[in-house]
Amino acid sequence: MTRRGTLVLLTALVGVGPLTTDLYLPSLPGMARAFATTPDKVQLTLILFMAAYGLAQLIYGPLSDRYGRRPVLLCGLALFAVTSATCALAGSIGALIALRVGQALGACGAPVLARAIVRDLFEGAAAVRALSLVGAAMALVPVLAPVAGGFLEEAFGWRAGFLLLAALGAILLVSTWAALPETNSRPSAEPLTPARLALGYGRLLASRTYVGFVVGVGGAFAGLALFLAESSFVLIDAMGLTPSAFGLAFAVVAAGYMAGNLLSARLAGRHASLTLCRAGIVLCLAAGLAMSLAWLAGADRPAAVIVPMCVFMLGFGLVMPNGVAGAIAPWPERAGAASAFLGFCQMLASAVAVFVASRIPHDDQSALALGTAIVAAVGLAAFLWLVPKTEQR
Repeated sequence: MTRRGTLVLLTALVGVGPLTTDLYLPSLPGMARAFATTPDKVQLTLILFMAAYGLAQLIYGPLSDRYGRRPVLLCGLALFAVTSATCALAGSIGALIALRVGQALGACGAPVLARAIVRDLFEGAAAVRALSLVGAAMALVPVLAPVAGGFLEEAFGWRAGFLLLAALGAILLVSTWAALPETNSRPSAEPLTPARLALGYGRLLASRTYVGFVVGVGGAFAGLALFLAESSFVLIDAMGLTPSAFGLAFAVVAAGYMAGNLLSARLAGRHASLTLCRAGIVLCLAAGLAMSLAWLAGADRPAAVIVPMCVFMLGFGLVMPNGVAGAIAPWPERAGAASAFLGFCQMLASAVAVFVASRIPHDDQSALALGTAIVAAVGLAAFLWLVPKTEQR
């Protein structure tokens, strides 16, 4: 397979994560009605998905360092396809929550191993460009997924989205098996014992630069997770958008992410990763503060959420590829583990942020506005104080 073809497949694999969350977002209010339950119970399908998604990455990364990217990735995709199909058959909210945990265990392998494969194939600024281009193309997922999810919800109900995920999982499984070769040319010889795993992750955590990039990226990612969890209740239930109109609004927000990634690809090599991360997280913080001010002023129009989130996603598009490259680049022999722990922290921060926000009444945008400002401030603090100023990756 050519490198361009590999990037296309890696983009699809990275897209598994956002697709599995974004496609069903327009269905969250409808699922609450269908199961005669409350919004916070339905949000557990997202919160526990994130928690399981993050934890499982800690195993996927070291497994791929030891046994290769390809076999581990194929197993994850097979599990994802099967559990996506069974989610569509859930008869209660409890069953769906449990099945979403299983779906997360399968889905998380695709993006974490795709990032490790990029590290296998590219170095330095080339890795940032590759991650930026993958991110820009992958931004089509949050553009298209909520639109498709809104129409599926209105036409067929919430189960249709999970059937579509099952079909896409099967396609990716076959495509990966047929076209993606093994890229880990230096498999680890260390045994996968708990002590060895702990030692490996301990070496990562001993690096101030690595921790700084991880916390900074985690803060930005938590802001995105808050939007995923809160936006349908805010824009549909509180502000009156239809599911299909919500999907279009979500697409507008996701366009900001695409623009940020394209800008990152253009600036890669001209500016250090840390510089671009700091610029991006400042945009995220400004967006969160603007949304908070709009809420305090009593603005209850969809534009008071959509416009600031476009700016947030522009900043997020700068933070993600540069933060990922900055965290993983120094660890060629532990690319899987470095990518896995980064992904774990993203999902852990997201799950905590969404859980806290779910405790707040969903009758306005307060939880989303204040939450994005707080997590962006944490990310900015990490990039300013933890990553050394001399960092040039």
